[in-house]
Amino acid sequence: MIIKNYCPHSINILKNDIVIEYPSLGIARCVSSSKYLKTIDGINIYKMSYGEVIGLPKPEENTVYIVSKIVAEAMKETRNDLLIVNETVKDQNNVILYCKSLSSL
Repeated sequence: MIIKNYCPHSINILKNDIVIEYPSLGIARCVSSSKYLKTIDGINIYKMSYGEVIGLPKPEENTVYIVSKIVAEAMKETRNDLLIVNETVKDQNNVILYCKSLSSL
């Protein structure tokens, strides 16, 4: 099975006690828009909406794609080849170093 990363950054995955880097091959994302709702304590509050997914390749045989949770959520009814990171391991500054697994929605 081929794993392709369509997040905007590399994804590191622990595999057989070795961290493997999956570089970004492009960016799959949802078109977003925001609508002003109100102001609270001088801070503007907006409602975010997500629409069409762009930058996601068509399905390929024996291939899965690592994508953002937003993209996976938007496509969960039509695609079964999309995965998101799972079981992340972070350093002392709360920066993700790698993940131990992937998951589907």
